[in-house]
Amino acid sequence: MTKQMMTKALRTSLNVGELAAGQSLDVPLFTFKGTDSNAPTVYVQANVHGAEVHNT
Repeated sequence: MTKQMMTKALRTSLNVGELAAGQSLDVPLFTFKGTDSNAPTVYVQANVHGAEVHNT
């Protein structure tokens, strides 16, 4: 018999600035918390080109 572990997922966002047009610039944050407090912790970060402000 295997023990099932439940994971709690939480999505929040972090405001990192404002675009030239006045729009809020937010970065999504995802947190996953398992029930085993002895389990290892990992940090993952990814990035893509986007929301770049160009002079016109």
